[in-house]
Amino acid sequence: MKGKFLLVGPKLNRLFRLDWGSFRQELSFSEISGAFGDLGTFLPLLLALSDVDAVESSPALLWAGVFNVLTGMLWDSPMPVQPMKTISAVAITEGLTAIEVVGAGLGVGIVITILGITGGVDIVNWLVPISVVRGLQLGLGLSMMSRGIEYISNLGSFIGQADCIFL
Repeated sequence: MKGKFLLVGPKLNRLFRLDWGSFRQELSFSEISGAFGDLGTFLPLLLALSDVDAVESSPALLWAGVFNVLTGMLWDSPMPVQPMKTISAVAITEGLTAIEVVGAGLGVGIVITILGITGGVDIVNWLVPISVVRGLQLGLGLSMMSRGIEYISNLGSFIGQADCIFL
């Protein structure tokens, strides 16, 4: 049970004793491109959240970078933050305030930490059918698409231009 906790034993040692030789050997074009792969969803969500005044972009970028580096150093891979992307999408489509976004982020972070430490993630995966997950993804995707169409329609005369039509 000891190895399940976040910063216990080898994981804590890995954070403070980096093997730079191994790092340079493993660094390749695919590693570098993978490091930027999440920007395709992260940046548009961040910009949209900034637009609806749900977050400040500078601190969000700073802390996202800090925690990506830390998780990458601890687990040799940055952690995907799909729940936070979901919170972003709901905040954009439902117009959540900054306080509501912070509360949702803290709540989800606490729940995921507890599930991760206790192994409850496996129980949740067993209890929740994949069709429920896909339905939630579809509903949220359709909400985002609807909000995107609303944003485009608010552009007025710009909507007739060729580059906007092919979005």
